[in-house]
Amino acid sequence: MPDKEKILKMVAEGKISVEEAEKLLRAIGRQTQQQQSDESLVVLKEPERGKKKLSGKIVIEIKSAKGENVKIKLPLRLANLGLNMIPKDKLNEFSKEGINLKEIIHNITNFVDEIDDDILNITSAGGDIVRIYIQKT
Repeated sequence: MPDKEKILKMVAEGKISVEEAEKLLRAIGRQTQQQQSDESLVVLKEPERGKKKLSGKIVIEIKSAKGENVKIKLPLRLANLGLNMIPKDKLNEFSKEGINLKEIIHNITNFVDEIDDDILNITSAGGDIVRIYIQKT
């Protein structure tokens, strides 16, 4: 299994934090760059114009009527990783209610600057609460 997949799996399993994963991924990126430089394989790319770096965090709060609470703060650059941290049974419950968290997170990057309110704030018939919002930095 490649190193990046191992790191993402460790985050999903709760063995390391998102911040620790970011550091490891950066270190792997630097190591890869150094190897490419040593082998004279460095390819210089022109930076993409008009593409800005996302800043802030997506926050997903889930409060179960049974008292189980989940709060995930994830840098926008790693938002999709947060979905792997939500228990599959909870994702299925929201899907039954017509809420597709994967689609919501996927689309956030297209309009992040325009978001000033909650992206999602619902209470299910069973008393579960889901709130998704952007914490801008």
